[in-house]
Amino acid sequence: MRRPRHFDKRPRRSGRSGLSVLGVVVVVVVAAACLGGSEPAPPAVRAPGASGFGEVSVGASHSCWLRADGTIVCWGDHSEADTPAGSLIAVSAGWDHGCGVRAGGTIACWGDDHDGATDAPAGAFSTVGVGYDYSCGLRVGGTIACWGNNKDGRAAAPDGTFTAVSVGFNYSCGLRSDGTVACWGNNDYGQADAPDGTFSAVSAGAFHACGLRSDDTIACWGLQPRDAADPPEGSFTAVAAGELASCGLRPDRTVECWLSLPRGVRPADTDYRPSEPRPR
Repeated sequence: MRRPRHFDKRPRRSGRSGLSVLGVVVVVVVAAACLGGSEPAPPAVRAPGASGFGEVSVGASHSCWLRADGTIVCWGDHSEADTPAGSLIAVSAGWDHGCGVRAGGTIACWGDDHDGATDAPAGAFSTVGVGYDYSCGLRVGGTIACWGNNKDGRAAAPDGTFTAVSVGFNYSCGLRSDGTVACWGNNDYGQADAPDGTFSAVSAGAFHACGLRSDDTIACWGLQPRDAADPPEGSFTAVAAGELASCGLRPDRTVECWLSLPRGVRPADTDYRPSEPRPR
């Protein structure tokens, strides 16, 4: 199958790439288990040496768990990379690399250094997000710094102060201090065209993003194949966008997910990837 020119080249893997359905489900399973949803959570894959709960970040082919004591453990592809020692306050697993925020606010990255994706700048940060070949961090002062491949401006964060940043495959979105959303980077599918209005949270998936509006409803934008499901109506308290699906947390602590799949494509169809659309 010939890759469309508007997609970045990336290594082929046997499993799904990017923030997959599995990635969203794992995040939601952890959230449901921690928050005590009314429905029993499905069996989860147990992290090596896992006990208790902590922050989990699911990447394309590896995952990382931030323990309660601030140490991290990673498993899957690229987990053999030198993860940093010491105490961390945040962690993000991407495609071929990961980054974490140390207790002192500095960023440490590991894995494949695509175009400087692991060369984090100096300074104090509160959180970090990892894309395919670049990364972005939210500085303690509220500004965003990105590093790595700057194709399509993906590493060129806008000026201003933000309260959150979320990194997708080749674009990112940030929540400004006034509640509006600003996105930058690749915009082949409108994933960088955030809607107007104020939001309390934003999540950048592989090629689409979702935000939690101030009225607690969800809005999504970007790659939406024909017959894709729209976000469900009603109130939510959190949202997570993946590659082929998105999920929201209801006020009653139940989880609701919806797929973004073209007609006739099943969730288990590992031959389908949004980055390699089926020929019409």
